[in-house]
Amino acid sequence: MATLSTPLISLPRHPNPSSPTTVNNDLRSSSHTAVIPQIEQCTNIAQLKQVHAQMLRTGLFFDPYSTSKLISACALSSFSSIDYARQMFDQIPQPNLYTWNTLIRAYASSADPVESILVFLDMLYGCSECPNKYTYPFVIKAASELRALHTGGAVHGMAIKSSLGSDIYILNSLVHFYGTCGDLGLARRVFVKTPKKDVVSWNSIITVFAQGNCPEEALELFKEMEAENVEPNDVTMVGVLSACGQKVDLEFGRWVCLYIARNGITENLTLNNAVLDMYVKCGSVEEAKILFDRMPEKDIVSWTTMLDGYAQSRNYDKAWRIFDAMPSQDIAAWNVLISSYEQSGKPKEALAVFNELQKSKSPKPDGVTLVSTLAACSQLGAIELGGQIHVYMKKQGIKMNGHLTTSLIDMYAKCGDLDKALEVFNSVERRDVLVWSAMISGFAMHGRGRDALDIFSKMLEAKVNPNAVTFTNLLCACSHAGLVDEGKMFFYQMEPVYSVVPGVKHYACMVDILGRSGNLEEAVELIEKMKIPPTASVWGALLAACGLHGSFELAEKACSHMLELDPRNHGHYVLLSNIYAKTGKWEEVSGLRKLVRDLGIKKERGCSSIEANGSVHEFLVGDNFHPLCKEIYSKLDEIAGRLKLVGYVPNKSHLLHFWEEEDMKDHALILHSEKLAIAFGLISLSPSQPIQVVKNLCVCGDCHTVAKLISKLYGREPAQVACVMLDITCQDIMKLRLASVRKWVSLNCCENRVRSRPIPFQPFGYFCNAPTFRTYSTNGASANESSESWDKTSSGKGRNAVRISYSIRKEAEAALLDYLHGTRGLQFTDAENMSKNSPCFLDKLLRQVDVEKEILAKKNNQKDIGRAIARFLRYHPINEFEPFFESLGLNPSEYSPLLPRSLTFLTDDKLLVHNYTVLCHYGIARSKIGKIYKEWTEVFHYDFEVLTSKLKAYEELGLSQSTFVKFIVATPCLLIGDVNVEFVKVLEKLQNFGFKTNWIEDKLSADSSHNWSRMLEVLSLFSEMGCSTEQLGQLIGQHPDILFDGSGERTLSLIGFLLKFGSTKSQLCSIFLQFPQIPVVKFVSNLRRCILFLNEIDMNVAEIGKIVHSHPLLLGSCSLKKTISLLSNLNTGKKRLCTCIQENPQVLKNWVLGKRVERIPDSGDDLRSKTQKIKFLLDVGFVDNSDNIKEALKAFRGKGVELQERFDCIVKAGLSPEDVCTMIKISPQILNQTKDIIEEKIDFLVNQLGYPISTLVTFPRYLSYKIERVQLRTLMYNWLKDQGTADPRLNFSTIICCSDKCFISSYVNRHPSGPQMWEDLKNEIYSKN
Repeated sequence: MATLSTPLISLPRHPNPSSPTTVNNDLRSSSHTAVIPQIEQCTNIAQLKQVHAQMLRTGLFFDPYSTSKLISACALSSFSSIDYARQMFDQIPQPNLYTWNTLIRAYASSADPVESILVFLDMLYGCSECPNKYTYPFVIKAASELRALHTGGAVHGMAIKSSLGSDIYILNSLVHFYGTCGDLGLARRVFVKTPKKDVVSWNSIITVFAQGNCPEEALELFKEMEAENVEPNDVTMVGVLSACGQKVDLEFGRWVCLYIARNGITENLTLNNAVLDMYVKCGSVEEAKILFDRMPEKDIVSWTTMLDGYAQSRNYDKAWRIFDAMPSQDIAAWNVLISSYEQSGKPKEALAVFNELQKSKSPKPDGVTLVSTLAACSQLGAIELGGQIHVYMKKQGIKMNGHLTTSLIDMYAKCGDLDKALEVFNSVERRDVLVWSAMISGFAMHGRGRDALDIFSKMLEAKVNPNAVTFTNLLCACSHAGLVDEGKMFFYQMEPVYSVVPGVKHYACMVDILGRSGNLEEAVELIEKMKIPPTASVWGALLAACGLHGSFELAEKACSHMLELDPRNHGHYVLLSNIYAKTGKWEEVSGLRKLVRDLGIKKERGCSSIEANGSVHEFLVGDNFHPLCKEIYSKLDEIAGRLKLVGYVPNKSHLLHFWEEEDMKDHALILHSEKLAIAFGLISLSPSQPIQVVKNLCVCGDCHTVAKLISKLYGREPAQVACVMLDITCQDIMKLRLASVRKWVSLNCCENRVRSRPIPFQPFGYFCNAPTFRTYSTNGASANESSESWDKTSSGKGRNAVRISYSIRKEAEAALLDYLHGTRGLQFTDAENMSKNSPCFLDKLLRQVDVEKEILAKKNNQKDIGRAIARFLRYHPINEFEPFFESLGLNPSEYSPLLPRSLTFLTDDKLLVHNYTVLCHYGIARSKIGKIYKEWTEVFHYDFEVLTSKLKAYEELGLSQSTFVKFIVATPCLLIGDVNVEFVKVLEKLQNFGFKTNWIEDKLSADSSHNWSRMLEVLSLFSEMGCSTEQLGQLIGQHPDILFDGSGERTLSLIGFLLKFGSTKSQLCSIFLQFPQIPVVKFVSNLRRCILFLNEIDMNVAEIGKIVHSHPLLLGSCSLKKTISLLSNLNTGKKRLCTCIQENPQVLKNWVLGKRVERIPDSGDDLRSKTQKIKFLLDVGFVDNSDNIKEALKAFRGKGVELQERFDCIVKAGLSPEDVCTMIKISPQILNQTKDIIEEKIDFLVNQLGYPISTLVTFPRYLSYKIERVQLRTLMYNWLKDQGTADPRLNFSTIICCSDKCFISSYVNRHPSGPQMWEDLKNEIYSKN
């Protein structure tokens, strides 16, 4: 810096007290003139330290005015260092009041505001001046940050005693303080007593009420402010917009936006974010997007708010686009996605996002992340993953607040481990009402009502006041345990005793209590006397009770009320249908089901899942699409036979469909998904493994009874065969443990960004339109791999399975062709295409016919195989849509959701066949039509001749048929609606640039769809940036991916990115005209990697912005190596690396992939550190310039002083300096640890293992190993010695040094139980640490 390079005026080192006063003043005056500008021109802490040093040398540091300016710059500037400011402050003999205030202010805004209070207390005793009106606001701010109500109140009292109680600055600070601490009444009182309220006063009171969940009061205050003729500013509007968002008042929010525009209130980033947040909270995401797109500046808050808007509106595709486009994804963005998926009933997707977060390794999960993830675990019954999160919290030292504790208790309770939930509850010292309520809920859902009441009693003894949630859980406990009198007592005590007004949930619980106990009349009377209108949940509780006790008339009454209140809820219809079914009113059941179908209401399908051998298997009722379905049904027959022998009689009251024959009733009950899953578990799991089935709906009583009987019949523990519901109420399953679902969720959801479609449920039967069986792998193999391995054999029975030969497959194709064309009457070309191009369907057909047995019986007689298939097809009609969709290029997982719900034969869907034929005749390959159907199914629902007219409309624009075919395949959306105007405009522009149609065709990808609207936007944007037609044509000709890759999405992302860093439109035009010969996607990737690299080396954000702004082409062209690799190879620290790059950004070219990285020459600090290391090594006994000393210098980390400290630590343990020198020569890396770690390892060796300290001399490498490794090896070795399988004379170094693989093969595997003991010890040791 120029001013620092000029010599300061000569001043005496120590001020001469005998010098004349006038001279001294002149000197100080001239010193001020020289020093103050230098302080103001400092841009980093190093320059400030230089000025500090000069002030110390000249004696100017002891001048109060100059020192106060120096400390102010050090504590409050953008490059502040409050620790350094405090050190300077402590050197001042008598700081003035301004300096005290500066330090108090700095600490109040720091991460440790309590220091501000402590400095204030020191000031009261150490400063000759009293606090003034500038002191108290800073102290009050610190108290506000700490939520220290009593401390802030005391400061308020001191201000009043100091006659500063009416100062406007202090009063405004107090309003904010009391509001932040939650005492809105006191905040209002202080505000009312403020004599002359300014705009800050109004802003403070409006903000605290808005943040205190009192939006109506905040808006009323704004109206009062208007009436007082006080002009609001941008801060006012932020508070008002926050209140609008909380109140979900979109109309008033829009009025506020108009008010801002009319009154000329300056828009800034904070205000725009507030408007954005208001739109999102009011549900107007489209308006939010319009604002977001036109915002000149966006920060992480803007992006996260927009992400939250799309996520809360369940538009996950756009949410992921926003997420991917974010410049940086902080933990708040991840939390938005996880919590949104969890709250919308998609726990698998929530866990998939959590798994992606773990893979990214940055940022780290916080409390909000863990609460949402634990809630998702609760929904899935994923106790193992929940337990892993619990362990992670302990290891990371995450503080257990009320929300985390509540989530853990809830997760363990819902997953069946009530003991673990109670353990978490007892481990918490401070329990708030949420924690107590969660524990009550845990006991309630397990049917342990008395324990829930005991917990409630202890809660009252702890003087914790119950809230509405507490009573909801308490009444549920009484309901599940049949405690009618206790439930009544608590319900009628709520308001008079505990001041909790009963709500809808409490009435619903009370109706449930009365209904379960048979007091239906009393329940109806309670509903009629309700002080609030009864909701559907209240009538639902009554309806469920009617079903339990067979009250048919009352059930119809309750259901009619429910349907009035919530006609689209499928649960109401299901409850009434079940009641009809139990009373044998099958006509009413049929009518009700028809009504549900006509209304288009979808019922949630019952689904049971079970994990076995590394995969999670899901079953629907009567599911016959599992690869082992024959074995499963065979096992079911065996189970049914054994159940009859012990006297089991099926409970046909749980049969909800009409069957005329008794044996069909028994058959229908045995096909429940729970029983299928249990049967699969019996044939897939060893007797020692528990069969754990997760059910998304309630388990029927018959399945519950069967599960308990199976546990006895097959010699398993009572809890080994169990079904888990999402809401557990049975004590038989409270000890259940569930397998981890994290792996299979990540494998099946992460890759597809969790954008799955619901799969419609269909009746079971041969080749019906039920979904393909779903298997989720948990052992590292994907589901697709599992299905591929199955398809390689005829029946999937392992190595001995008979393979299907090519000739047999051809016979199967011919049989299918003959059936489709000859029997079903399909066109020959269509039938041939379906038979030849549907291999998955063909394999399934061969398995169904049981070709393996046919091959073995007929000795590979191909004609007999063909006849067997033809015979099967004759008597078992297939779902023709499966081979049809597969022949169009779709795989089973893609077409399963697209299968029609009620059709089996292809000719039944005449519009589909007609439009398919139109496309085929137009020249579109059949294998490409599947993509069109998948993306735009409505094309195939067009009425006759509509599709033909659309194709002709494009031909009239001058496009040939062959040309338009390629456009359709690449962009099926062209067939939707009228002629796509954007498509036509893009073609015209490209043709104006000189590109021919065939060139455009070549650039379109048939594997992805193109967005012509976005492409038009890209072209228009380049024109706005100043690119001429000739320049733009040249640019697209050289870099077609700018327009065609993702339809220009990457280009728009890049432009937005560069605009954010300050590039103008003309600069952007210049950048693209000089664009390097690399794809845009690679350019963007390189640019982001460079920015991440600069961020990882701790470069200042402003400096990063300068480099991006000045060298975007350089950054986009450099594929940098990883930061860790660069720091290691460059042999320098982050600080020096930043300086090097700032001086010459072109140096980044030397650090790209494929180039050898040369070390940066040592700086002055590096040379001093190296000199210290060399001195230390020479003292130890190394020879100067020898190979040994060079190797040691490479191995050593840390400064010479630190190495000496570690050396002395080993000597102090009891070894001679000579012995330690010998150790270091053998293993210099032992000093690459802190002193504390070395002491800990020595203590473990001597006091825990019992070895003498001299062991280190012969085995110095011991200090290089982790304690866990040493403990595991020694414990395992001692166990092997006790078993007599290990040589007791082995050296300590032999036990520790060998690799895990060698140790296991040489020692552990000698004993049959060795591997298991090794794993047990390993888990025990590493879980503790």
